[in-house]
Amino acid sequence: TVTLESTVPAAFAQTYRDNSESNLDTDLNWQSTQLNVESAQDHWNIYEPAIVETPEQTFVHVWSEWVWEEDNNRSGYVLNYAVVDRLGQVIQPATALTSLYGSSDFYTEDRNYSLAVTPDGKIGVLWSRYLDNYATDLWNQNVWFAVLNPSGGLAYGPVNLTNNNQWGYDPQGGYISYYETKVEASADNRFMLAWQIDYYHQPTGTEDSD
Repeated sequence: TVTLESTVPAAFAQTYRDNSESNLDTDLNWQSTQLNVESAQDHWNIYEPAIVETPEQTFVHVWSEWVWEEDNNRSGYVLNYAVVDRLGQVIQPATALTSLYGSSDFYTEDRNYSLAVTPDGKIGVLWSRYLDNYATDLWNQNVWFAVLNPSGGLAYGPVNLTNNNQWGYDPQGGYISYYETKVEASADNRFMLAWQIDYYHQPTGTEDSD
């Protein structure tokens, strides 16, 4: 008796930073074909890329990118995105989703981002934003959300969901931070958003989270 076993790999895509050139590369893999696509041409300082596939079989990339404006002492990590089709053709070139905050002397860090796609093709992007005012040494955090169209256009936002206006901390109360953002899509084209809130209490120094 001879038993022959075989497997056929499912098609998949992966996106990653090419350290040799600091570009964003995407591998599109099928059973018999593999394509390597440069998804963010002429963009450098790319970090932590994420990828999600839409029902129309396009691939949406979101990544963090370091930018620096020496003239006004602003720097930080902002979010960019791009869209390619299943054959690697660019539908939406690299586009800024966020930008540096403030006129001068600010550090911005958009981080902890999460992606999800609804059945009708909308892409939800959820992230947290950390701001640091160099001039006052005070900082602020919030959670932000935006929705992209399947073709890459901005459908909604970005909008501040938490509206935390506290800079630094209240000596009598403490301060809060936001982590672990997560977005999921439902079958009826809605987005479910969640995140962790950490409370640091003063003057006791204790902390808890929700």
